[in-house]
Amino acid sequence: MEYKVDDGFPYYIELLADKDYRALFSSDKNKKLLSGLSEEKASYRYAADKWSIKQIVGHITDHERIMMYRALRFSRKDDTLLPGYDQNLYVENSRFDEQSLSQLMNDFGNVRNATLSFIE
Repeated sequence: MEYKVDDGFPYYIELLADKDYRALFSSDKNKKLLSGLSEEKASYRYAADKWSIKQIVGHITDHERIMMYRALRFSRKDDTLLPGYDQNLYVENSRFDEQSLSQLMNDFGNVRNATLSFIE
């Protein structure tokens, strides 16, 4: 079956195909990439209405939290309808730009560790 982005969760699963989940979630490539950024660069926006790198990191963290909650529900065979969420609303109501990149990366690391624990 072929999924589109609009289909939601099944689309993400198809993107993974037969890749090793543990290896994907254990990779530290993004951490290494972001660790070298200054606070100034992490706060950069290429346009006023676009997200900063800090906001992107915060969004990825929020999104992983949400998707892992959904995975938990699926794994427990809970077929209650799962609502979507408005990513722009989440970022608009966050304080990601007020936090240091280090704080955001620490939060991401904590969420990633919980994800890895769930996968195991």
